[in-house]
Amino acid sequence: MARIDHKDKLGEQRKAVFAEVQERVGFTGTPPKGASDFLGDWTYRFLSKTEPFAYKRFHADGRAPGKAVDGSFDNPNDRWRLNEDGSFSDWYYIEPMPEYGIEEAGHGEERYHVLFRDADTFILFNGDGSLIMIYERAKG
Repeated sequence: MARIDHKDKLGEQRKAVFAEVQERVGFTGTPPKGASDFLGDWTYRFLSKTEPFAYKRFHADGRAPGKAVDGSFDNPNDRWRLNEDGSFSDWYYIEPMPEYGIEEAGHGEERYHVLFRDADTFILFNGDGSLIMIYERAKG
């Protein structure tokens, strides 16, 4: 697997980050079996929080609309992908902002490591483990 972000280091440091994250979340986890593991409705929160931060729906065609629980954002144009190397890409939509030199709408990519606890829980985390998001399958 290539580096997922500027904080990710290959080899022993990556192993140490995985071990630290696994200890912090309380499970070892396994890689996803395939993209279909993600399909459906989820809530997610940051490890340091107990309440869900946002809702996310993963579609087979790569769409991943999401919105904040508190209504502070609604992102109907986000996308996702399970990469061949097992990493997870979250593509967030960027509106045109001519004042910043962005003339056309597009997407920016955030890439994460991913581990499943079970069919209804997975985590995404960045290269140094400083950002951990816990996804739980939405009930009902």
